[in-house]
Amino acid sequence: MFITVGWLASLEPARQYAGRMGIGVSDAVVHTDRDTDTHFDVTIHPAEVGENDVTVQLSEPGGTLVQNAVDVRVRLKFVDDDLGEQLVSLEEDEGGRVWRLKGARLDIAGEYQAEVVVLRSDSFDARTAFRFTVFSSDIAADTIEPDTNTANLLFGLQLLIIGGLVAAVAFRGIFLPPYSVIPVCNGACSRRGALLLCWAC
Repeated sequence: MFITVGWLASLEPARQYAGRMGIGVSDAVVHTDRDTDTHFDVTIHPAEVGENDVTVQLSEPGGTLVQNAVDVRVRLKFVDDDLGEQLVSLEEDEGGRVWRLKGARLDIAGEYQAEVVVLRSDSFDARTAFRFTVFSSDIAADTIEPDTNTANLLFGLQLLIIGGLVAAVAFRGIFLPPYSVIPVCNGACSRRGALLLCWAC
């Protein structure tokens, strides 16, 4: 019992472990939208405080490449305050099908609004916007709560084990002979008495 208690006491706290391992933090935010004839697939990874990568995939309704996109810009705006965020151009990749922004800084945990603008040479610009929540590792760990059903199940198992041990000890005491220890005690006492007599002589 003491070994078990000592082992449990030496374990790292669950919330501290969750914060260190990133448990409870979403891997990415994914948003899909359509504006006229432009399909958006926007991914923000890892959507937490620090550096984030933004990926925008563009396509037309038939899945073909958007040919007339000359620039794609994104703004990650903190909703609760005006921090003066500006539209930032993304780098073209895969022949214009994918546009990327690496290392976008999100320094405050909270709700953000992502705004994506596609500038086109021969038609109106295409736009989409959506909101998402950015967590820090510590805040995400605080959202982890034990499941009530699991806790009740474990508590019931603990009571069952304790009750089983008590019952086993009780039944063992009933079935053992009441004076089974006496012969052993008498034998030990006789040996000690003989030794004392020999020493006295």
